[in-house]
Amino acid sequence: MHHGFARTTMGMIAEAAGMSRPALYQLFKGKEAVLKAVIDSGMDAMLTKMTESIADVTSPAERLRRVCMIWSAASFERSQSNPALRDLTGNPAYVDGYNRFIALVAEILAASSAGSGDQIAVPDLARLLVLAIRGFKSTAVSLEDLEGLILRQICLTIDHIDHVGSCLTREPRTP
Repeated sequence: MHHGFARTTMGMIAEAAGMSRPALYQLFKGKEAVLKAVIDSGMDAMLTKMTESIADVTSPAERLRRVCMIWSAASFERSQSNPALRDLTGNPAYVDGYNRFIALVAEILAASSAGSGDQIAVPDLARLLVLAIRGFKSTAVSLEDLEGLILRQICLTIDHIDHVGSCLTREPRTP
């Protein structure tokens, strides 16, 4: 998607896929349907990878770190190499992908906060964490910087659940 989603046509997609435009229209109503299929397929694969990566991990902070880094690293690298991808943020398929990731984060948080009486509801904590990461991806100067920002946000989230400051260090990390 070198031209951005808005300027990409079904003809361009068909050419890149090595098929005719009519054949592409036989499979998809329009470019939005193509995008949804691509994002859904990618999300399915990514969620499977995330779930497998945390199967044997019991620490909520480590579970969150693993899924957040899998989620963030790939999209950070893609957006760095292709800034035109940034125009997808409001697309319904993109939003649905974020919602699926938020649901996975909420599952992890719910398992670690059973009976803790948090003032912030688990789905809200999950949404705050994921949307903070979205902002971090826009401002991080490197993948290492992004990971540091994510780890600090995970610590804040876990500390909220645990009501202790055990996850945070007093030294700020520089990018």
